[in-house]
Amino acid sequence: MKKILQAFAAYLLLLPILLIGIWLFFLGREVLSSLLAVFFVGTSLTRNFQAGFADRMYVVFVGVGWMVLFVVAEEFLRRSVLKGTLIRTFLRFMGVLTLVVAVFDGIQLALLASLTEVTVTRWAILAVELILAAAFLFLGWAKRSPFYRVKVIPGILEP
Repeated sequence: MKKILQAFAAYLLLLPILLIGIWLFFLGREVLSSLLAVFFVGTSLTRNFQAGFADRMYVVFVGVGWMVLFVVAEEFLRRSVLKGTLIRTFLRFMGVLTLVVAVFDGIQLALLASLTEVTVTRWAILAVELILAAAFLFLGWAKRSPFYRVKVIPGILEP
């Protein structure tokens, strides 16, 4: 029964990872569209079609990347149940994904700041993303973290 609950917890922790991946997909698409609109397209009709093609290729490649993220995260979480490092693995995935989201949000914020006045709320959102990424990365990788120690489940994985 304990093993079933641990596997359920692994799949439950997979959901936030996949949701952050979807958020990264949408945010990256918005950043790509903004970059293409500002620096590439201008008034050219040909470049507009090229930007549309780049957008479609982004959707295809990042969609495949999201599926790879799903498979890799699921496998790592399932293996970490056996090792007793489920929370640490989850925190590592969330830290890296949140950091990438913060980078994309920073690029978008830089574009907005160059074109218009940016509210304090946008800066606060970026600060929260960076703080969360730092917290996730510290808890997932630092030796001083309470989740760093490997807990062996007796009878399943012996050292």
